[in-house]
Amino acid sequence: EAQKMLEKAFELDPKSPVAAFNIAWQHYEAGDEDKAMEMFSYMIANDPYYPGAYVMVGLILTKRGRLDQAIAMFNRALAVDQTNKEAVKGLMMATMDMGNMDGVWHWFEYAEQREGFFNEGYMNLMKARYYLIKGDKPQALAYLDKTEFEHDMKGMNDMTEAEKHYIAGNY
Repeated sequence: EAQKMLEKAFELDPKSPVAAFNIAWQHYEAGDEDKAMEMFSYMIANDPYYPGAYVMVGLILTKRGRLDQAIAMFNRALAVDQTNKEAVKGLMMATMDMGNMDGVWHWFEYAEQREGFFNEGYMNLMKARYYLIKGDKPQALAYLDKTEFEHDMKGMNDMTEAEKHYIAGNY
């Protein structure tokens, strides 16, 4: 029923970014990344000031291993909205996946310069992963020891504990 309502809203106003985004999101959630990519790209063509579309294209491109293109999309989202946290998360992860550790640190600094941009738990977790990739297990464990999430969204505290044990070799 909700899908039909969205499609009707989109039919009445095909340039509506809200209707287009929600339809694209439903395709993404259903695992139809090609259709989602088509809709998000349509959004970008019709409303280049909707950062969520760039972020979602960036996420799909990241999943497909097209990291340079993903980074370009996340940067375009930030050009539209410098406070877009999902774009910065995408940039951190894609840059980390590329092995550009100086680039990753740049995004850490970007976030830290904006008070309250990410919570401390998220930043500590990202820095732990950064140091782990660099091969510095003691520093990674030090950041994991400081990582605690105020609300245990999707079991993040349990996952952090599991990562500590894995890195320390206690598994």
